[in-house]
Amino acid sequence: MVGHPGFSAAKLEWSCQEDLAEVGARDVAATHATSVAGVLVAGRQSGALAICPGVTLVTRSVFRSAGARAAGTTTWMELADALREIVDAGARIVNMSLSTAPG
Repeated sequence: MVGHPGFSAAKLEWSCQEDLAEVGARDVAATHATSVAGVLVAGRQSGALAICPGVTLVTRSVFRSAGARAAGTTTWMELADALREIVDAGARIVNMSLSTAPG
């Protein structure tokens, strides 16, 4: 999302500064996060829906390491920590796009 032209006027905050390391990410998780953010807060001129362009979007990745991100896995504790941090940072509505591995 950082540097994406559709978010030039959006109010974005990161609850965890380590997430800024994901700025150049081009994987499925990053693409999905950018798409969801666009639906919410992208500039109207970007072509995205931008259903609530005036809100502040507070973000937090659930991946705590490059290996976890590459594998697309996290633990329940890391998930709970992410949720607690995002609420502590002021989020009032939370979206978490999650799936479970088969088996």
